[in-house]
Amino acid sequence: MDGWYLNARGTQYSKGVNTWISEEDYWDFTIMDVGTKDIAAAVAFIDSERADEGANSLPINIVANSGGCAETLLYLANEMPAATLVK
Repeated sequence: MDGWYLNARGTQYSKGVNTWISEEDYWDFTIMDVGTKDIAAAVAFIDSERADEGANSLPINIVANSGGCAETLLYLANEMPAATLVK
C-alpha cells in the first residue's frame, strides 16, 4: 500500500515549486481550481504510477480535512467518470 501526500497551492510546502510563474499568477487561484484541476491531476498521476506497478485496479482512498475535503468534493462532483477510482 502506498501513501501519497498532496501539497496544495498556496502553502509553505508548495512555494517555489513553479519558479517560472509570476508571484501574481501563483496566488491567482480559487478553491474550484484546486478541486477541478489540482486534485484531478493528482489522482491521474497516482493512477498512472499505480498502473506501472499493476495496482491500478485498487481504489484510491482519500483522507481530507477542512479545505482539502471541500476540494475533494468538488473533484468528485465534477469528475464523475474518474471518481470511480476514489473511495
